[in-house]
Amino acid sequence: MSLRINNNIAAINALRNLNNTTLNLNKSLQRLSSGLRINSAADDPAGLIISEQLRGQISSLQAVSRNVSEATNFFNIGERALEEVNNLLVSMRALAVHAANGATTLDQRTADDQEYQDALSSIARIFDTTRYAGDQIFDSAIARSYLIGEDPSNALDKVTYTFDDWATLDAAGGNVIGTDLLTDVAAEAAITALDGTADQVSAMRGDIGAMQKNTFETRQRTIAIQIEAITASESGIRDANMAEETTNFTKYQILVQAGTAVLAQANVISQNVLQLLG
Repeated sequence: MSLRINNNIAAINALRNLNNTTLNLNKSLQRLSSGLRINSAADDPAGLIISEQLRGQISSLQAVSRNVSEATNFFNIGERALEEVNNLLVSMRALAVHAANGATTLDQRTADDQEYQDALSSIARIFDTTRYAGDQIFDSAIARSYLIGEDPSNALDKVTYTFDDWATLDAAGGNVIGTDLLTDVAAEAAITALDGTADQVSAMRGDIGAMQKNTFETRQRTIAIQIEAITASESGIRDANMAEETTNFTKYQILVQAGTAVLAQANVISQNVLQLLG
Protein backbone atom coordinates (compact mmCIF):
# COMPACT_ATOMS: atom_id res chain seq x y z
CA MET A 1 0.00 0.00 0.00
CA SER A 2 1.39 3.43 -0.97
CA LEU A 3 1.70 5.98 1.83
CA ARG A 4 1.83 8.96 -0.57
CA ILE A 5 -1.27 11.21 -0.69
CA ASN A 6 -0.45 13.87 -3.30
CA ASN A 7 -0.84 11.37 -6.15
CA ASN A 8 -3.14 8.37 -5.80
CA ILE A 9 -1.61 6.17 -8.47
CA ALA A 10 -4.13 3.38 -7.88
CA ALA A 11 -7.03 5.78 -8.39
CA ILE A 12 -5.40 7.29 -11.51
CA ASN A 13 -4.94 3.81 -12.97
CA ALA A 14 -8.51 2.84 -12.16
CA LEU A 15 -9.82 6.09 -13.69
CA ARG A 16 -7.83 5.57 -16.89
CA ASN A 17 -9.23 2.07 -17.33
CA LEU A 18 -12.73 3.28 -16.50
CA ASN A 19 -12.49 6.02 -19.13
CA ASN A 20 -11.37 3.52 -21.77
CA THR A 21 -14.18 1.15 -20.87
CA THR A 22 -16.74 3.98 -20.94
CA LEU A 23 -15.49 5.01 -24.41
CA ASN A 24 -15.94 1.44 -25.66
CA LEU A 25 -19.39 1.27 -24.06
CA ASN A 26 -20.43 4.47 -25.84
CA LYS A 27 -19.16 3.11 -29.17
CA SER A 28 -21.10 -0.10 -28.60
CA LEU A 29 -24.24 1.91 -27.82
CA GLN A 30 -23.76 3.96 -30.98
CA ARG A 31 -23.38 0.82 -33.10
CA LEU A 32 -26.44 -0.79 -31.58
CA SER A 33 -28.57 2.32 -32.10
CA SER A 34 -27.40 2.99 -35.67
CA GLY A 35 -26.92 -0.59 -36.83
CA LEU A 36 -23.54 0.46 -38.26
CA ARG A 37 -20.10 -0.74 -37.27
CA ILE A 38 -18.53 2.33 -38.88
CA ASN A 39 -20.17 5.53 -37.66
CA SER A 40 -17.16 7.78 -38.21
CA ALA A 41 -13.86 7.59 -40.05
CA ALA A 42 -12.09 6.89 -36.75
CA ASP A 43 -13.94 3.60 -36.35
CA ASP A 44 -12.23 2.06 -39.40
CA PRO A 45 -10.50 4.48 -41.83
CA ALA A 46 -9.69 1.86 -44.48
CA GLY A 47 -13.11 0.24 -44.17
CA LEU A 48 -14.80 3.62 -44.55
CA ILE A 49 -12.94 4.34 -47.80
CA ILE A 50 -13.84 0.97 -49.30
CA SER A 51 -17.45 1.13 -48.17
CA GLU A 52 -17.91 4.64 -49.62
CA GLN A 53 -16.55 3.40 -52.95
CA LEU A 54 -18.99 0.49 -52.87
CA ARG A 55 -21.89 2.79 -51.95
CA GLY A 56 -21.02 5.02 -54.88
CA GLN A 57 -21.03 2.04 -57.22
CA ILE A 58 -24.37 0.83 -55.84
CA SER A 59 -25.87 4.29 -56.42
CA SER A 60 -24.54 4.34 -60.01
CA LEU A 61 -25.93 0.88 -60.73
CA GLN A 62 -29.33 1.89 -59.37
CA ALA A 63 -29.29 4.88 -61.75
CA VAL A 64 -28.33 2.56 -64.62
CA SER A 65 -31.22 0.29 -63.68
CA ARG A 66 -33.58 3.27 -63.97
CA ASN A 67 -32.02 4.12 -67.35
CA VAL A 68 -32.66 0.60 -68.60
CA SER A 69 -36.24 0.68 -67.31
CA GLU A 70 -36.91 3.97 -69.08
CA ALA A 71 -35.35 2.66 -72.30
CA THR A 72 -37.51 -0.46 -72.04
CA ASN A 73 -40.62 1.69 -71.67
CA PHE A 74 -39.54 3.79 -74.66
CA PHE A 75 -39.14 0.69 -76.81
CA ASN A 76 -42.41 -0.79 -75.54
CA ILE A 77 -44.33 2.25 -76.73
CA GLY A 78 -42.67 2.08 -80.14
CA GLU A 79 -43.32 -1.63 -80.52
CA ARG A 80 -46.99 -1.32 -79.53
CA ALA A 81 -47.42 1.45 -82.06
CA LEU A 82 -45.89 -0.73 -84.78
CA GLU A 83 -48.18 -3.58 -83.76
CA GLU A 84 -51.16 -1.37 -84.57
CA VAL A 85 -49.51 -0.37 -87.86
CA ASN A 86 -49.18 -4.06 -88.72
CA ASN A 87 -52.87 -4.55 -87.96
CA LEU A 88 -53.81 -1.65 -90.23
CA LEU A 89 -51.62 -2.98 -93.04
CA VAL A 90 -53.33 -6.36 -92.77
CA SER A 91 -56.78 -4.78 -93.03
CA MET A 92 -55.58 -2.62 -95.94
CA ARG A 93 -54.34 -5.71 -97.76
CA ALA A 94 -57.75 -7.33 -97.39
CA LEU A 95 -59.32 -4.24 -98.95
CA ALA A 96 -56.78 -4.32 -101.79
CA VAL A 97 -57.44 -7.99 -102.48
CA HIS A 98 -61.16 -7.26 -102.73
CA ALA A 99 -60.57 -4.25 -105.00
CA ALA A 100 -58.26 -6.28 -107.28
CA ASN A 101 -61.11 -8.64 -108.18
CA GLY A 102 -62.45 -7.99 -111.66
CA ALA A 103 -66.01 -8.48 -110.41
CA THR A 104 -65.71 -5.61 -107.95
CA THR A 105 -67.73 -2.58 -109.08
CA LEU A 106 -66.42 0.99 -109.18
CA ASP A 107 -68.64 1.95 -106.26
CA GLN A 108 -67.23 -0.91 -104.23
CA ARG A 109 -63.67 0.04 -105.13
CA THR A 110 -64.42 3.63 -104.23
CA ALA A 111 -65.72 2.54 -100.82
CA ASP A 112 -62.70 0.24 -100.34
CA ASP A 113 -60.35 3.04 -101.31
CA GLN A 114 -61.97 5.45 -98.86
CA GLU A 115 -61.41 2.99 -96.03
CA TYR A 116 -57.92 2.27 -97.37
CA GLN A 117 -56.95 5.95 -97.39
CA ASP A 118 -58.35 6.42 -93.90
CA ALA A 119 -56.15 3.56 -92.68
CA LEU A 120 -53.18 5.07 -94.50
CA SER A 121 -53.80 8.39 -92.73
CA SER A 122 -54.07 6.57 -89.40
CA ILE A 123 -50.66 4.97 -89.95
CA ALA A 124 -49.11 8.36 -90.70
CA ARG A 125 -50.78 9.75 -87.59
CA ILE A 126 -49.42 6.91 -85.43
CA PHE A 127 -45.88 7.57 -86.58
CA ASP A 128 -46.26 11.31 -86.12
CA THR A 129 -47.92 11.36 -82.70
CA THR A 130 -46.33 8.43 -80.87
CA ARG A 131 -44.27 10.11 -78.18
CA TYR A 132 -42.44 9.39 -74.93
CA ALA A 133 -42.36 12.22 -72.39
CA GLY A 134 -43.10 14.65 -75.21
CA ASP A 135 -40.36 13.37 -77.55
CA GLN A 136 -41.35 11.86 -80.87
CA ILE A 137 -40.26 8.23 -81.06
CA PHE A 138 -40.24 7.64 -84.81
CA ASP A 139 -37.61 9.98 -86.24
CA SER A 140 -35.05 8.74 -88.76
CA ALA A 141 -32.92 11.83 -88.14
CA ILE A 142 -32.18 10.85 -84.53
CA ALA A 143 -29.90 7.99 -83.51
CA ARG A 144 -30.56 7.72 -79.80
CA SER A 145 -27.91 6.32 -77.45
CA TYR A 146 -29.10 4.47 -74.37
CA LEU A 147 -26.69 4.35 -71.42
CA ILE A 148 -26.89 0.86 -69.91
CA GLY A 149 -23.61 0.95 -68.00
CA GLU A 150 -21.75 3.16 -65.55
CA ASP A 151 -19.17 4.61 -67.95
CA PRO A 152 -20.49 6.84 -70.78
CA SER A 153 -17.03 6.80 -72.38
CA ASN A 154 -17.14 3.01 -72.74
CA ALA A 155 -18.76 1.98 -76.02
CA LEU A 156 -19.93 -1.28 -74.45
CA ASP A 157 -21.95 0.67 -71.89
CA LYS A 158 -24.09 2.27 -74.59
CA VAL A 159 -26.41 1.01 -77.31
CA THR A 160 -27.68 3.07 -80.21
CA TYR A 161 -30.92 2.63 -82.11
CA THR A 162 -32.90 4.64 -84.66
CA PHE A 163 -36.68 4.43 -84.96
CA ASP A 164 -37.41 5.05 -88.66
CA ASP A 165 -40.22 7.40 -89.55
CA TRP A 166 -43.10 6.29 -91.76
CA ALA A 167 -41.71 7.68 -95.03
CA THR A 168 -38.30 6.04 -94.51
CA LEU A 169 -39.79 2.72 -93.48
CA ASP A 170 -42.26 2.68 -96.37
CA ALA A 171 -39.60 3.63 -98.93
CA ALA A 172 -37.46 0.71 -97.78
CA GLY A 173 -40.43 -1.62 -98.13
CA GLY A 174 -42.89 -1.06 -100.94
CA ASN A 175 -43.98 2.58 -101.14
CA VAL A 176 -47.54 2.20 -99.90
CA ILE A 177 -47.78 5.98 -99.57
CA GLY A 178 -49.67 7.30 -102.61
CA THR A 179 -51.31 4.01 -103.61
CA ASP A 180 -55.06 3.66 -104.15
CA LEU A 181 -57.66 0.99 -104.97
CA LEU A 182 -59.60 2.77 -107.69
CA THR A 183 -58.68 0.16 -110.35
CA ASP A 184 -57.85 -3.50 -110.20
CA VAL A 185 -54.35 -2.76 -111.51
CA ALA A 186 -53.82 -0.13 -108.80
CA ALA A 187 -55.11 -2.58 -106.22
CA GLU A 188 -52.63 -5.24 -107.37
CA ALA A 189 -49.78 -2.73 -107.09
CA ALA A 190 -51.02 -1.81 -103.64
CA ILE A 191 -50.88 -5.46 -102.54
CA THR A 192 -47.23 -5.70 -103.59
CA ALA A 193 -46.39 -2.44 -101.81
CA LEU A 194 -48.26 -3.49 -98.68
CA ASP A 195 -46.42 -6.80 -98.49
CA GLY A 196 -43.03 -5.09 -98.73
CA THR A 197 -43.84 -2.42 -96.17
CA ALA A 198 -45.44 -4.93 -93.81
CA ASP A 199 -42.22 -6.93 -93.93
CA GLN A 200 -40.26 -3.79 -93.00
CA VAL A 201 -42.57 -3.06 -90.07
CA SER A 202 -42.33 -6.65 -88.87
CA ALA A 203 -38.55 -6.57 -89.20
CA MET A 204 -38.40 -3.39 -87.14
CA ARG A 205 -40.61 -4.96 -84.48
CA GLY A 206 -38.25 -7.94 -84.48
CA ASP A 207 -35.25 -5.64 -83.98
CA ILE A 208 -37.01 -3.89 -81.12
CA GLY A 209 -37.93 -7.22 -79.53
CA ALA A 210 -34.35 -8.46 -79.82
CA MET A 211 -33.08 -5.26 -78.22
CA GLN A 212 -35.54 -5.63 -75.35
CA LYS A 213 -34.84 -9.31 -74.76
CA ASN A 214 -31.12 -9.59 -75.39
CA THR A 215 -29.99 -6.17 -74.21
CA PHE A 216 -32.37 -4.49 -71.78
CA GLU A 217 -33.81 -7.52 -69.99
CA THR A 218 -30.41 -9.22 -69.76
CA ARG A 219 -28.79 -6.02 -68.51
CA GLN A 220 -31.52 -5.49 -65.92
CA ARG A 221 -30.96 -8.97 -64.50
CA THR A 222 -27.20 -8.47 -64.47
CA ILE A 223 -27.53 -5.14 -62.68
CA ALA A 224 -29.78 -6.70 -60.03
CA ILE A 225 -27.15 -9.39 -59.37
CA GLN A 226 -24.38 -6.78 -59.17
CA ILE A 227 -26.32 -4.57 -56.77
CA GLU A 228 -27.07 -7.55 -54.54
CA ALA A 229 -23.43 -8.71 -54.43
CA ILE A 230 -21.95 -5.25 -53.88
CA THR A 231 -24.54 -4.42 -51.22
CA ALA A 232 -23.61 -7.61 -49.40
CA SER A 233 -19.94 -6.61 -49.52
CA GLU A 234 -20.67 -3.09 -48.31
CA SER A 235 -22.88 -4.43 -45.54
CA GLY A 236 -20.13 -6.80 -44.37
CA ILE A 237 -17.76 -3.85 -44.01
CA ARG A 238 -20.04 -1.15 -42.62
CA ASP A 239 -22.95 -2.79 -40.83
CA ALA A 240 -22.75 -3.88 -37.22
CA ASN A 241 -22.99 -7.52 -36.19
CA MET A 242 -25.85 -7.06 -33.73
CA ALA A 243 -25.24 -10.33 -31.87
CA GLU A 244 -21.56 -9.52 -31.41
CA GLU A 245 -22.28 -5.92 -30.46
CA THR A 246 -24.86 -6.97 -27.87
CA THR A 247 -22.25 -9.22 -26.27
CA ASN A 248 -19.73 -6.36 -26.26
CA PHE A 249 -22.28 -3.98 -24.78
CA THR A 250 -23.00 -6.36 -21.90
CA LYS A 251 -19.28 -6.85 -21.30
CA TYR A 252 -18.56 -3.11 -21.20
CA GLN A 253 -21.54 -2.49 -18.92
CA ILE A 254 -20.09 -4.93 -16.39
CA LEU A 255 -16.61 -3.46 -16.77
CA VAL A 256 -17.90 0.08 -16.20
CA GLN A 257 -19.69 -1.02 -13.04
CA ALA A 258 -16.59 -2.87 -11.83
CA GLY A 259 -14.31 0.05 -12.74
CA THR A 260 -16.52 2.49 -10.87
CA ALA A 261 -16.42 0.27 -7.77
CA VAL A 262 -12.64 -0.14 -7.99
CA LEU A 263 -12.14 3.63 -8.38
CA ALA A 264 -14.19 4.18 -5.25
CA GLN A 265 -12.05 1.64 -3.37
CA ALA A 266 -8.85 3.26 -4.62
CA ASN A 267 -9.98 6.60 -3.22
CA VAL A 268 -10.83 5.00 0.14
CA ILE A 269 -7.42 3.33 0.41
CA SER A 270 -5.65 6.70 0.50
CA GLN A 271 -7.59 7.61 3.61
CA ASN A 272 -5.75 4.87 5.52
CA VAL A 273 -2.84 7.31 5.81
CA LEU A 274 -4.88 9.19 8.41
CA GLN A 275 -4.24 6.34 10.82
CA LEU A 276 -0.62 7.51 11.03
CA LEU A 277 -1.86 10.81 12.46
CA GLY A 278 -3.82 9.11 15.23
